[in-house]
Amino acid sequence: MSSASISPPAPQEWRLCARTIIEALAQACPFAAGLATIYRYTHPSQMDLDIEKWRADISGRVNDHSAAIAALAGILTPRLGSGPINGLFWMEPL
Repeated sequence: MSSASISPPAPQEWRLCARTIIEALAQACPFAAGLATIYRYTHPSQMDLDIEKWRADISGRVNDHSAAIAALAGILTPRLGSGPINGLFWMEPL
């Protein structure tokens, strides 16, 4: 389990501005607009790539936490018994 913090991606304003201007210029011609749409799909912006990486990192961290919680629950559940406090610590996964 990694202990490094995960921070959300920060947009690079100049890059986003340049891409928006170029795509807007390409919208002048219907054929170029179609090509711009295909290009946008096949070549996502750096911000989109950073967001996807961030989502993957967050998902991995959540999965690590879920595994740690499941391991702790497996250790603690037999010790707690079936008393009323057991419901506070153990919930069945969905």
